[in-house]
Amino acid sequence: MISPGGETHRRGTTTAGTVVAVTDGALWCQGFIDLHRPDAVRILDFPHAVELAQRVFGPGTEAASEWLGIQRHALRHGQEETVLTAIE
Repeated sequence: MISPGGETHRRGTTTAGTVVAVTDGALWCQGFIDLHRPDAVRILDFPHAVELAQRVFGPGTEAASEWLGIQRHALRHGQEETVLTAIE
């Protein structure tokens, strides 16, 4: 078995100019990225953002839909930090 660090090295992650990490936002994922490429661009995929909203506000609720709409608007206007703060 290849260790996770060995796999990132094998794939060229350590020498790549830009690394993008698409994750579910879990803390362990953030820690892994911090360890191997703290400068990586982090992307929370949309299905997990929807799941987050549903867990916080309730599945199919108006509040979840409104929250997602606000985050979508912020992302479309280059306000990524606003979205990260909202998720935290």
